[in-house]
Amino acid sequence: MATTLNDPPIRMLLGGVKIFTSPSGYNRFKTARFIEFSANGWKTTGAPVDVSDALAPQK
Repeated sequence: MATTLNDPPIRMLLGGVKIFTSPSGYNRFKTARFIEFSANGWKTTGAPVDVSDALAPQK
């Protein structure tokens, strides 16, 4: 079981999306990309966004 991931190369993720974990924090995603579906398929919209605060445990 991996307890520490430091931006491993995962080809199925969109460019700019990064994964980090540590033994004390298992929130995997620090960045995300928005996508939308059009008549021609899925397209990314905008730059990667920081989601690290959105995934933090609620206090």
